[in-house]
Amino acid sequence: MKRLFSLLLVAVLVVGLPMIGQAQWDAQQNKWIVGDNDAVFYTNASCTGPQYLLMQGVSEYPILHSVTTPGVKSWNNKVACAELGKNAVVTVYKVQYYKGASLELTAGVHSFIGTRLGTDISSIRKSQ
Repeated sequence: MKRLFSLLLVAVLVVGLPMIGQAQWDAQQNKWIVGDNDAVFYTNASCTGPQYLLMQGVSEYPILHSVTTPGVKSWNNKVACAELGKNAVVTVYKVQYYKGASLELTAGVHSFIGTRLGTDISSIRKSQ
């Protein structure tokens, strides 16, 4: 009986903990704290704010024109900044369907202002 109680207590404690390695919203910083495999894109060049596109796991957006989120009717040519977790790998493309000039991104914060793509990003592929 004592062992069963201990197992139940451990299970309750583990379930109550936030998921380690997954993205979590930080209201004070007004941004996502990315998980190890996550990528988040913002319309704001400082990688903050309520207009964001969160990508978890392997995912693709061949046409950003049709991708909408609260406050953003279309993500086509709206990506100004990205933050990637330590294991995330993303490629952004200037043209729909993964064509044209591209940039491969890995862990860290990436501002697109002043790059060869600028905010002219029309498709995104997240491979990790």
